[in-house]
Amino acid sequence: MNTTSPTTHLIDPAFLRQFFPKDEAGYDMVSLACYFSFHFPDGYRAGVRRRAAEVCADYWRLCGDRLRWMITPVKCIWQEVPAGYTMDRWLSAYPAEDWVWSMIFHSGRIASEAATYEIVGVGDSTQTFGYSNLFLFVPVTWFHENPSEHPIALYLRWAAMLQARHGTAGFGLVPPEDSKKREKTFGIAAAFAGQFPGIELADNLGNQNVFWGLLSANWLNMIDTTYVEQLGGLDSIRGQLAAEPLGAAVGMHPFDGGVILSSGEAPQLCENNQPNRPPLAYGPVARLFKPLRTVRPWGCWGCPRDESLARLERLD
Repeated sequence: MNTTSPTTHLIDPAFLRQFFPKDEAGYDMVSLACYFSFHFPDGYRAGVRRRAAEVCADYWRLCGDRLRWMITPVKCIWQEVPAGYTMDRWLSAYPAEDWVWSMIFHSGRIASEAATYEIVGVGDSTQTFGYSNLFLFVPVTWFHENPSEHPIALYLRWAAMLQARHGTAGFGLVPPEDSKKREKTFGIAAAFAGQFPGIELADNLGNQNVFWGLLSANWLNMIDTTYVEQLGGLDSIRGQLAAEPLGAAVGMHPFDGGVILSSGEAPQLCENNQPNRPPLAYGPVARLFKPLRTVRPWGCWGCPRDESLARLERLD
């Protein structure tokens, strides 16, 4: 990942700082990170829970030493991450059979701080109107500091392990894991998302509309074989992208279970360092996925329900 792209170093730092306030004690209320998301049905099933834990164990191998806070399995009580904690220990806290689950691990100095290293997810049942998801975060400088890892290779590895239905990855605005702080920063998230359309509001609590289709595209876009077939197969996808003015720049990265499409060489906040302008490179995949996109309004941190469909269309 090119962390020195124009969209991350030419925008006035003073302008950016207004979007990242601290609370009265000096703790971050909003963070910016690289995010990787997955959405999948019936995560409560034991096999899916195990695969999610395997993905998180791989993340833990890379970043686990940065994680300070967690919610306990089953009871969901905040505590500091115990020394030597592993995802096997997390997994063993659940019954062997199908069971709903949730997890939060993050690097904040306190439990309610918005963090740049984080795992957050939920394994639910579609029978109770709950769609499952998993989000993983690293700082925007992490790939520059760890050149042996590449974001596309990492996303491919995790996608093959989890076998989710769809997801995206890129720059994400990270909310605090605290409902009162979320409320206080709602307007800040909305303003940032308006200024920088390449951002994803990486709030796993506001994604229930994935019952009816995809959310908006981003830099990396993962779909499973079912969605690939709905688009006519890989050759059809390749042809549809070739017909787009910037479609030739879209990379296709198949894996056992689906494909990841990459829109350019690196994630972007906006087009050519111009706030309010969506990254043009994101347009071909956004338009390709439009037939699969949800048309149900939703709402999340920083995005009111009555504005949500317009946000999903911002890259078209």
